[in-house]
Amino acid sequence: PQTTDRTDANSTRPQRMSSTEGLPGDFKSAAVFPKDVKGMLAGMGWNSQANSTLEFVHLRKVCAQARVYLYQAPFSPSVRYADGTEVFLIPAGWALMRSRAGLLVWLELFDDAALVDVVMDLASSVSPGKSRPSAGPRTGSPSPSKRPAQLLVSFPAAGAAAATAGSGGGSAAFGQAEIRCSRAGVLEQASRVAAEDTIVLRVSGNSGLGFRAPLGASFDETFKAWLSEWETVF
Repeated sequence: PQTTDRTDANSTRPQRMSSTEGLPGDFKSAAVFPKDVKGMLAGMGWNSQANSTLEFVHLRKVCAQARVYLYQAPFSPSVRYADGTEVFLIPAGWALMRSRAGLLVWLELFDDAALVDVVMDLASSVSPGKSRPSAGPRTGSPSPSKRPAQLLVSFPAAGAAAATAGSGGGSAAFGQAEIRCSRAGVLEQASRVAAEDTIVLRVSGNSGLGFRAPLGASFDETFKAWLSEWETVF
């Protein structure tokens, strides 16, 4: 198999690693991911996970949560280069945020049924004449005839989750970044993600739906300040 140079987060010396090292046969394909990516994380030696999670908020309610991985995805392959182009491989149930200042954040979604509904509403509002993709039972969401309200990425304050448990409105926020998303549709898992304060998200399930949207201008600054609150060290 081909090999690529990887620089360890705690060292300046590149480490040589195989692009398919330690992966089962069906995961070595450039376009195939196992249904349960979480099962691939254990025992692979990845150290990019932050000590905190963030939230997606819609209509002032949390519609999904996400585990945070900085710069390096906890699976491989996650990026490829072809014809001078950088392409990220984003599985269903994952998102990638990239800032103008070089920040690269992988997000593993969970408790995200309500977010699936929000994205389905966005997709159906773009093409009202087409049938709505099926993603199983719905948990309740705005009418597809109405444009969804503002979608936010919320950064919970350190230690706030326990204090606000059971409130239904999510954790007390250290800060938030707007997701300026007005449409959604089917997204291929191989996506170009420019360093332009952008998020690309693919919802869980087999619908293939997702969105690409700009993030608020303060995203990079707010996110790094939030990491500082959690004393994140790699």
